[in-house]
Formats: sequence, C-alpha cells, structure tokens
Amino acid sequence: MFNLSDVSESIVNYEMHIVDLTVECQYIPEHERGKFLGACNSFIIEHLKSLNVNCVQLMPIFDSYETHWGYDVSSWFDLNEKYGTLSDFKYMLKTFQDSGIKVILDVVYNHVATEYIDSFKSKGVKFFENWNVTGCGHNCTVDVKSSLPIIMKSIKYWMCEIGIDGMRFDLASVLGREELYGSFNKNADFFKEMEQFTDKILISESYDCEGYNLGEYPKNWIELHDHARDVIRNGNSLYLGDMYEKSMGYITCHDGFTIFDLVSYNFKHNEKNGENNRDGCSNNYSYNHGIEGFTDNDIIINDRENTILKMIKNLETSCKHIMLSSGDEFRLTKNGNNNSYLNSIPLIYPKDMLN
Repeated sequence: MFNLSDVSESIVNYEMHIVDLTVECQYIPEHERGKFLGACNSFIIEHLKSLNVNCVQLMPIFDSYETHWGYDVSSWFDLNEKYGTLSDFKYMLKTFQDSGIKVILDVVYNHVATEYIDSFKSKGVKFFENWNVTGCGHNCTVDVKSSLPIIMKSIKYWMCEIGIDGMRFDLASVLGREELYGSFNKNADFFKEMEQFTDKILISESYDCEGYNLGEYPKNWIELHDHARDVIRNGNSLYLGDMYEKSMGYITCHDGFTIFDLVSYNFKHNEKNGENNRDGCSNNYSYNHGIEGFTDNDIIINDRENTILKMIKNLETSCKHIMLSSGDEFRLTKNGNNNSYLNSIPLIYPKDMLN
C-alpha cells in the first residue's frame, strides 16, 4: 500500500479510470462494475480513505472516439454512456463529496477527435491550421473570437451546474496560445476567465509540443511537477521553494510505467500497441534491479519494494500536493507497456480486503 502520513492540509489526488478501477472488483455488484455507480461503491470509498485520499481525478468521461483512455473527445457536454447516465454521475459525485472526497475531471479542451471535427466547427470551434502543438492534430484556438465561449460554457456547466470540485487540464499550455505560432501567455483570455473559479481546484499539465511552462501559470493554479517526478524516480528528494505551495508531485500516472514496472523494467515493451515499440517515452528513469520483468528472486523482489517505498517517502517530503496512480497501491503491472491507451488494465484486488 502507500502508508501516507498526515495530509490534512494537502491534496492527495487519486487518478483513476472508471473501468479499470471497478471492472474486476469482486466486492462490487457485477452490474455496477465499469460504471459510475461502481466507482462510488462503499468498498471503493473505504479503500480510498485507507490511503488518505481526499480527491479523485477521473480520466476523461466525456463522449469520445474509441480509445480506452478517452482523450479524443467528441463532446464537451455529453458523458460517455458506457459509464452510465448523468443521474448516475450525479449520484457518484454526491457520494464522494458526502464522504469527504472531492471529484475533479481530467478534461481535454486543446484538441478534438478527427472524426468529429465538423461537429465542433458547426458549434463555432476554430482550429490552428498547420500547427500540431498537441501532437494529436486539430488543435483548438482559444480566444474570445474563436473557441473560448463554448469552452467556458462547458466548464461552467460542469463546475457550477453539475458541481464538480475542479479540473485537470490536459496539455494546458495550448490554452495559453491565442494565435498561430504564439507564445504561452499566462494572461491569455482563457486564464482571465478562469479567475472566477476561486473555490475550485485547477490543475495544469504545464506543457505542449512547443514548450515547457512549469512555474509560469497564474497563482491560483496547481501545476503537475514533471521535474519532481524525475528527481524522485532517480532516488532523491528535492526542495521546491516558491513552487511548493502550487505544485502537485507524482511518481507515475496513466501514461507511463506503473510503479511496479518502474522498478522492474529498464526498457518499454509496447509491442502490443502495433507500432513496433516506437510509441511511448523511452526515457523513464527506471531500473529493473538486475532482471527485466518478473522474477522469483527474493533479493530482487525485496530491493524493488524498498525502492518503491523510498520513492513514496521522497514524494511526501518534497511536495505539498501529490497524485497517486490507481493500482500502484497493489503493485499493478502493465508488463512494461508505458503507453496503454488502447487497453484496459484492471485492478486486481486482494481476496482478503474485506477483513
């Protein structure tokens, strides 16, 4: 497990995918597995509380094109119906909040699914021409004359009408680029509009394909700290200085190795993705402790676990806010795949957890 210490003044954010979290959980009624209703089952709530989690971050739940992760969105207002209805979502939201756990959504306003670009254009969304600043194509222009009004309408709907507690913005630097080939601007129209959400959690992924903007976001934003991640993976803690209050540290997340794979593989193994292992990051700061992948060598197993525990301790001491990746508490493995966007990797829960 994680064994986190007192975190009463910090955000302990648990990144999770609705399906992966619940679909194989024997403690949840079968008809609720893979659904919003399963995610807020009392078993899941108690499990999260045992980890000192006080915030859950749902991977994209908007309607999307057919990839498992859901980042190729087809709507900014409609839920992906495979997870349940809007009523189910509201019930899940209230259940989490009544249990003292905030709910934030992982949202994608920087690009849209290729298959739905005409639908977005019909609603007034505009795109940068010949500038693939996300690496995904069809990158949205975000200013008052283009896509910003409908983006803000979506954000206000989820924040104010539905009542979520915040958002994590995918490749947020795109939202600060208001013109073709423009530089990142923390005073962009988007960030000015976001100043109204003083009681919400705003988390940025502080880069895009054109630049790394860690530390440049407005003061009310919390920034995912990739540099802290790499330092901690290398076995060290760090002093963040003025960035301490507005940084969210982490060791792993959905894109990359799990914490078990981080100490079990020197190299990525993404062959099953069908791209000849070209996809995914090749520099993971990982170390297999002598054997690539699984082993029954007790010394290596013990060394790997000690390395994990040291990384977790360094994460706690280095960062005020932290993000945990669902499944790491059970040492989930993706068998060395660090780009599992196509496949569900469900959590396998120990058989004795009810005790």
